[in-house]
Amino acid sequence: MKARQIPVELVSLFQALLTLEFIIQTELTTLQLKTLLPKTLFFPFSHVTLSILDQVVQLEKVIKNWFHIKELGAVMLTREEALNLVKKNVAKRNFVYHMLAVEAIMKSLAKHFGEDEHLWGLTGLLHDIDYGKTEATPEKHAMLAEEILNEFALPQEVIKAIKAHNFQYTHVKPETRMEKALIACDAVSGLLVACALVMPSKKLKDVKVETVIKKLKAKDFARGVERERILFCEEIGIPRKKFFEITLDGLKNISSEIGL
Repeated sequence: MKARQIPVELVSLFQALLTLEFIIQTELTTLQLKTLLPKTLFFPFSHVTLSILDQVVQLEKVIKNWFHIKELGAVMLTREEALNLVKKNVAKRNFVYHMLAVEAIMKSLAKHFGEDEHLWGLTGLLHDIDYGKTEATPEKHAMLAEEILNEFALPQEVIKAIKAHNFQYTHVKPETRMEKALIACDAVSGLLVACALVMPSKKLKDVKVETVIKKLKAKDFARGVERERILFCEEIGIPRKKFFEITLDGLKNISSEIGL
């Protein structure tokens, strides 16, 4: 009787599930795992192999999020739930518009990088959830947000990114791609909106990338925009012009929602 060959996808999935179970049971660190796992391991439903470090990082993210959400006894916030939470905590319409803008821009960047658009979008949407209460006390900004958001099911990487976007006061150093992206997106949203408002139509559809580049250099334009924060885009490997293209397109997708 001829043996039936097991599809590689099933083998890959089985290997990954065993690895996940092993990590959960033993709570090994990345360094310990690197010494125990083979040099390459098929990731679920993939015909290519990832480096051991890449696999361990991905698996650890899954596990950390799983543990956090399990402790809370809930599933991660949906976009609708997150927006309702924003409206509950933020009274000023312009603040809400800003958070919607950063959400859209973060999602466009996530798409560019092949990252989780929902996760990046939630991070952008929730990043200023405490601003109405901390506008006059910047040292509390993001710290109060952490208190508000810890009651809900959110991955810790979202909380850390929110704290890192106010690193001058929280002293949480921005390290990951998402953390640095949030800083750049937060700042560029103000520049893009300001560019739209000086158009005769006051509409985003008439804003060109060349306009944004020109206005970035004009120090007397939109003085509240912190240019050095926009330049965090270069730390995540995106030149300024490309960054403006991606973010402007992302913001145009929701122009009607924010009155532009």
